[in-house]
Amino acid sequence: MRIVLLLLLAVVVATSASGCRIDEPWRATPRYPDRVVPPPTTPPPVRYCNDHTGHIAGKRPFYAGGECCCTPSLELIAAYRRDGWFQQGTLAELEAGYSRRGIVTRKDHDLCNNLCQYGPHVVKGGRCLVPPTPATLNYEEVITGEFSLTPHEAERVEAHNGRDAAPGR
Repeated sequence: MRIVLLLLLAVVVATSASGCRIDEPWRATPRYPDRVVPPPTTPPPVRYCNDHTGHIAGKRPFYAGGECCCTPSLELIAAYRRDGWFQQGTLAELEAGYSRRGIVTRKDHDLCNNLCQYGPHVVKGGRCLVPPTPATLNYEEVITGEFSLTPHEAERVEAHNGRDAAPGR
């Protein structure tokens, strides 16, 4: 036992005396070595506002053909009125406008990233108005209105010279 402790002490003394410098070649590696284009320095433009982005002045309620996907609230109605929309409506009428169309809001459920039974997000053709989780692909797609294709959709588009040949389209 004594010999083991002495050996361990010798190793500790030897490494501390040499400075125990670890060669760190990764420090000299450039950031994003495989990227041809640098990462964006500005956030993407917000087309569809929601609770995370905040209401954007001038946007109408989504159910009325607008681009505002914020959860109905008294503050939102005040913002709509400042923008010239929904002048005589109440919160109950705004909520009823969504429920008549089968759209569920954050008041019905939350934190689903639109992967719930009502998903996808209304912007993508679903019935879920819950704001998507920030820093996810779904969030970026919903706020910009630009969607990436699934591998199956990409194959279909490529097979038909850049057009989606899905039935009924």
